[in-house]
Amino acid sequence: MFDAMNLSQTIAAIATPPGVGGIGVIRISGSLSSSILKSIFQPAHSSLFDIWPPQAYKLIRGKIVDPQTSAVKDDVLAVFMPGPGTYTGEDVVEIQGHGGPVVLGAVLETVLSQGARLAEPGEFTRRAFLNGRMDLSQAEAVVDLIHARTSQAAKTAATHVGGGLKNQVKGILESIMECRAHVEAALDFSEDAGDGETESILAKLDQGVIPPLRELAEAAELGKAYMEGLKAAIVGRPNVGKSSLMNALAGQERSIVTETPGATRDVVREPVLIRGLHFTLSDTAGMRTSSDAVEMIGIQRAKDAMGESDLIILVVEAGSDLSPEDQELLRQAERSCNRVLMVYNKLDLHPGFNPSPLGDYTPVAVSAKTGQGLEGLRQAMEKALRQGRELDAAPGIIPNLRQKGALEDALQSAAHARDRILEEAWELAAFDMEEAQKSLEQILGIGVSPDILDRIFSYFCIGK
Repeated sequence: MFDAMNLSQTIAAIATPPGVGGIGVIRISGSLSSSILKSIFQPAHSSLFDIWPPQAYKLIRGKIVDPQTSAVKDDVLAVFMPGPGTYTGEDVVEIQGHGGPVVLGAVLETVLSQGARLAEPGEFTRRAFLNGRMDLSQAEAVVDLIHARTSQAAKTAATHVGGGLKNQVKGILESIMECRAHVEAALDFSEDAGDGETESILAKLDQGVIPPLRELAEAAELGKAYMEGLKAAIVGRPNVGKSSLMNALAGQERSIVTETPGATRDVVREPVLIRGLHFTLSDTAGMRTSSDAVEMIGIQRAKDAMGESDLIILVVEAGSDLSPEDQELLRQAERSCNRVLMVYNKLDLHPGFNPSPLGDYTPVAVSAKTGQGLEGLRQAMEKALRQGRELDAAPGIIPNLRQKGALEDALQSAAHARDRILEEAWELAAFDMEEAQKSLEQILGIGVSPDILDRIFSYFCIGK
């Protein structure tokens, strides 16, 4: 567990990724940052030592030298940034040297020998949170930004780092606290609480609390799709072109394609980027009745992939209506997932084929061989995810299950409070309003336990 007493210590770490690069960065944060730099840094112009600390936010060229041996470790650029206006809210030094692991390790060892300790994972951002430089939703968005796999995911995370989610939550919190104050006043002076007061509280809940909470909670699924990506299983009977479709969407020959039914025996997975969304496609074994032991294992794995997917792409051959086997596969897909796409493949063999709507489904016709209709399929995949919602980088997109849980708890408490107000059970309403407030404060990091903070910051790298 993180020791809050460690905040008085100066920390340091390599802030750039492992491996070889043109530049590597050592970050130092804490009260000793300036003195550590002075003890190990020889500016190219010695006159810069006449005034210390040096000019803030100015890169200075010099050498890192071991104070004990006078050995030169690297030729670097160094910058001093005084707190509290820094990332961590403390005095910060960054040293930009050559990006090799050995030379960076030597510079870091020299820094640590002068009184700094190695930072824990996420400790720089944790200090930023504890020192009031950002709230917890912004701190969580930092790691989301680092791990973003699409441009849209990066935009969403950047919105949260900039305070988009924080500002929305704060607005709802203000409405909750206003409602809570009126409820507690009604509790203290219940004989004076009239219909007008009740209607005023209900109006505030119905406009400024419950709808935005519901909108944020529902949008969380889209945030998950952006930040974690989606699993899409391609399923169907043998020889309908599942592997060809997988290769066409992936843009490479990822799955083996033959005329022999049952060639795909195992699940083949491939990450692809489709209209700004990260999908992991799964090409599965052809679904049919079989007595072959190996093929039966492949069919079971196909069923397992269906159950694990966010989207099922059911592939049938163009040119005819659904067979009884196709209809049974559609029923299996619907039981496994709430997002199913119907795709008629091999349009090149059936020119002019135009599939009719099938119940709630609007099938897509494609030719994996020629590429005809693939853009329409990509649009349909995005639409299936969107389910009527707009996909953008608005602050309402929540990429975090912890935040989603807090929003749902706050929504439930606010709805209970509304029911209690209608019953004029003011004491119970006050309790529910307090619970809603506490749930939203958890998103901002108010009253969050050290164990939760430990878990959140464990996902960070050491240099962040």
